[in-house]
Amino acid sequence: MSTEMRFGIIGEGDEVLQAYQELSTAENAQVSMVMASNPGARRDLGAMITVPIVETVDEVCTHSDVEAVYITLGAGPREEAATKAVAAGKHLLFPEPWDPPLDEALALCALADELDVRLGIAAPWAVDGGHLASRMLARAGLLGEIASWRADLLRPELMADPLRLALPTLALFGWLTDLGAEQVYAQQAPPIDEMSLLILMVCYSNGCVGNLRVGSGIPGGVGRHPEGLRMLGSEGRLDLSQGPMVYRTRSTEDAPAHTWRPVRAMGSRGDIAQAMAQFAAQVQAGEEPPLPARALLQPLRILEAARRSLAEGAPAPIAD
Repeated sequence: MSTEMRFGIIGEGDEVLQAYQELSTAENAQVSMVMASNPGARRDLGAMITVPIVETVDEVCTHSDVEAVYITLGAGPREEAATKAVAAGKHLLFPEPWDPPLDEALALCALADELDVRLGIAAPWAVDGGHLASRMLARAGLLGEIASWRADLLRPELMADPLRLALPTLALFGWLTDLGAEQVYAQQAPPIDEMSLLILMVCYSNGCVGNLRVGSGIPGGVGRHPEGLRMLGSEGRLDLSQGPMVYRTRSTEDAPAHTWRPVRAMGSRGDIAQAMAQFAAQVQAGEEPPLPARALLQPLRILEAARRSLAEGAPAPIAD
């Protein structure tokens, strides 16, 4: 077996070139071919890359020199291409955010399980040393019982669906804690000009409550407070807004209590190329990728329930 996983890239334009550059620098990975349906895009790519450039999804999915596929297409064409790739036995890697309709995500995960194909998301935080150490703190109970979390995701630019901004934060909290969400209450703030502001309250099985503000067209964006997840436990706090910082009520050998300190990192700082490299290495070793697509099923369920809550004006249960 080759020491490098051979990737085909499916997408259009600049996103294909960016994916090519990232995969080309990732250990354990190499690019075998790329696909772009637009003739102009194929011409432009041909001047910058050295691998074959094909016109159709099928050419990538059926090629014997492709083991895994990285898909940068938007919703709709992305799911159609993903289904073809999985049906052809290719492993799949998606950029973040992965935001298909829940029923399509469930069907794709089921097909992948049936065919023993791995689906992963190239999220830098899932391979970042500081985040991995933060995950250990949370799951080992070193912050006590997780009681709440909060985050603000406020953008000055206008968006048709700002709610999708919530997916990476919801995925990150689930990855850190493994807590199951049970109910969400979503409210729309009164519209002012072109501003759209949504407030989500997510309730978890242990009683934890998450509070998330998501908005587009927000004057000043996030403002003076760094964007990021902040968690509160019965024995400490975790702040992921500016490099993971931890506050604990109990001392350890290398960390006195009652002081904010950087989380001791386990490994290097994560980026997309590292996420790609670890996906390739772990899948080749027969292991789950760093962030399996199925880990994003709960965030997709939360968003589906949030949309029901907005429509009904009441809390909505989160389906299993």
